[in-house]
Amino acid sequence: MVNMKMVFIITATAGFTGACAGEDQNQDPPSTYLWRAPLGDTYGGDPQRVQPVPRAVRRERLRLLPEAPIDGLVKAVTKKLLFLPVLLVTTTAHANPRALPFTYTTDTLPAGQAELEQTVDLVPLRADNIASGERAWYLASAFQTELEIGLCDRLELALYFTLAPTIANLTNTAQLPDTNGIKQRIRYIFAPQGEWPVDVGVYGELTENDHEVEFEGKLLLQRRFDKLRVAANLWAEYELEFDGDHIERDVVLHPTLGATYELDPKLHLGVDSWMRGEYPQNPAPAVRTFGLGPEYYVGPSVLMSFKKVWWTVAAYVRVSDVKHELQEGETYGPVWFRTMVGYDL
Repeated sequence: MVNMKMVFIITATAGFTGACAGEDQNQDPPSTYLWRAPLGDTYGGDPQRVQPVPRAVRRERLRLLPEAPIDGLVKAVTKKLLFLPVLLVTTTAHANPRALPFTYTTDTLPAGQAELEQTVDLVPLRADNIASGERAWYLASAFQTELEIGLCDRLELALYFTLAPTIANLTNTAQLPDTNGIKQRIRYIFAPQGEWPVDVGVYGELTENDHEVEFEGKLLLQRRFDKLRVAANLWAEYELEFDGDHIERDVVLHPTLGATYELDPKLHLGVDSWMRGEYPQNPAPAVRTFGLGPEYYVGPSVLMSFKKVWWTVAAYVRVSDVKHELQEGETYGPVWFRTMVGYDL
């Protein structure tokens, strides 16, 4: 009687990493191979251990074939299992938490990963009450929803939606830097972290909102000292503001500097600081007002990470013009709060 052995068809798909990694995109499509595995106790048989199966075969199935050595299956499966850790790494969630709300670091999402972030700014400012005509304090707010996408190694894309609600019973309210609109940006890091004495990256952003079009650029710098990380952003913007038939051109300088320390992978403490100043170009003002800045803020930040979810909160104090009495319509309040929540998709 002829010994009949059951075999399994194992599908091996070649990974595609895309143009970012530089591989040839014209490679053959995934192939399917057959390893013949005897279930009996007789060894030997046909020395051929791998038999190609047409690519049209797209599902697992069982087939009866003549006897073949079992070590063919063992070697083939062992070879495939060697790639299992790589597969697990590429499918594991990689969150990209922001320990410093105003200062960008040189961390980017891995290729194919995505993260959703929500940022909220809260600033106590002054305006006029419409009913009474009196000056009153109110809490200005701005909301930003961001979708980050890792395109390839050290290259990241992000899409934003921004909202700055108004308060119906107030007039002469201030306009925060981000109003109602959308933004798109990319971030690229030149080398793997730690390869250069200082990690260096670039950041470019385009903003379209209800009153301006803005071009923004940042030079990202970072240095790690074990669990301590120091980061700085050389940040500048060029704004085209629409005022009726007139277009105003502004240059904004917005550098930041921060440091964060990892007490635990789930808890980071930091200090963040930033400056913002507007410089109108056509025409330049004869006298600079408080609303144009530059104004400086510094404050503590806390990051808490919970696997797929992270939360950062920071409170900043204005350390310039501390004796200035805030007027209606001025943007730079005595304190500035920012909180961020991220969720790894």
